[in-house]
Amino acid sequence: MDITVVLLWILAVVGLVTYLVHKWRYWNLRAIPGIEPCYPLLGNALIFAKASGYWKSFRNDNRMTKIWFGPVPVINVQHPDLVQKVLSECLDKPFAYDYMELGRGLISERYGNVWREHRKTLSPLFNTRILYSFMPIFERATGSIVGRLAEVADGRDVDLLEYTRVCSAEVVHGTMVTFERLPEELVRKLIESLDVILEALGTRIRTALYALKTFYKMSAMYREEWRSRKLCYATKMRANIINERNELLVPERSNDYDDDDEDGGANAQKPAQSIAFVERLLTIQHKGRPFTDEEIANHAYTMLVAGYETSALQLSTTCLMLAMHPDVQERVVSEIQAVLPTADSPITPETLRELIYLDQTLNEVLRLYPVAPLIARQSTAPLELDGVLVPAGMVFTVNIACVHRRTDVWGANAVDFDPDNFSPERAAGRHPYAYIPFSGGPRVCIGNRYSMISMKVFLIRFLQQFRLNTRLVRKELKFKFQVTQKLITPYTVQLEKRNLYGSTE
Repeated sequence: MDITVVLLWILAVVGLVTYLVHKWRYWNLRAIPGIEPCYPLLGNALIFAKASGYWKSFRNDNRMTKIWFGPVPVINVQHPDLVQKVLSECLDKPFAYDYMELGRGLISERYGNVWREHRKTLSPLFNTRILYSFMPIFERATGSIVGRLAEVADGRDVDLLEYTRVCSAEVVHGTMVTFERLPEELVRKLIESLDVILEALGTRIRTALYALKTFYKMSAMYREEWRSRKLCYATKMRANIINERNELLVPERSNDYDDDDEDGGANAQKPAQSIAFVERLLTIQHKGRPFTDEEIANHAYTMLVAGYETSALQLSTTCLMLAMHPDVQERVVSEIQAVLPTADSPITPETLRELIYLDQTLNEVLRLYPVAPLIARQSTAPLELDGVLVPAGMVFTVNIACVHRRTDVWGANAVDFDPDNFSPERAAGRHPYAYIPFSGGPRVCIGNRYSMISMKVFLIRFLQQFRLNTRLVRKELKFKFQVTQKLITPYTVQLEKRNLYGSTE
């Protein structure tokens, strides 16, 4: 028999066996609804050629949906019951998180057992007392941007994201690395570089060919991404981390690291010294030893990237919603005036807790427009969901934006903007995983309280000074797909000065 014929038969048998094994492995998944069109070998891949198709694939009322990336299935869980089970039991993350190139930072660490050890070490750095110690930095950065905005508060069009980005960069760098202010040119370059990186990440996630790094490295996008990464790595942040390890001498501060100080706890009001996170990372013990330079750099850079982009986008979106809903804006301002009766009234932990409607408004914006709308997990053991036994190694996605808009959870008007969705009366009895803007389960975002405190400080000082208007229409807003959810168009508003406390020019 001709050797070519033999080889063809061998390939045919191997192909058939591979196909049968594949069908057997995923046989149980036939009970999970899929999306159309679905083609042999390609699966649903053609849907994701455009970002708009990507989001449309999640828009249904199923409890979970099956998506085929070529021959590989991914299960998108969409009901709070299933979201809770996946996020609580699956701590590993799929390979796509390697695209972030953040080493073993808390966001990108793929293995749950390694993540758990680092999270346990880092959690005390985010206790309430330490976070409140950063209030002067939040105030300083906000005051600087409010001063710049006063120069354009004459009704002209303003892209608010240009200002919130600078504010967030100063806040994150000031709390994470050094209290010294960054040069304006460096802030601009850092912002531009991070924008390129996030755009590249979004494109790579939805482009199947780029899953193979060999192909991705041949693209122009890869070269542009790494030019931007090198600029970020070359900032003063990196120098501080590596060069100042032996120069920083931090006195013993064990009381600062008490983790039993949630809002309202016994220790929440005790003063803590304002010490940058990197300085704390240099002295904290991890498994009986200090963090290595590489571990410190990975954690600090993760905090910088995560904190900067998310806060800037969330502040811009919140201001846009307030501009589109003047009744909500005035109600928030009235509450601020009642809690802070003069322009010089200090913002304290107590006053932040009294601003209940501001908190509801922020939560409602996060519900409708979560900054990171898509997260993923990977199982290490079989998992039963709605009677379907899903095999180990399965990748699960959670589209947070879709979970937050389920009509069976949030009512018939789930897509409407209404801060009263978070009033005590409506929130009572709601599923704990119906609202997960910072993810959920053990791997919930470690910086969620940091983010909320810094955003509240900005909004208080901003709304004390300005009234917001916009010509944008909410139903016409379109977002582009990258790691974060960002408007395609500028965040255009018009500002006018607000005479809240009766002061005279």
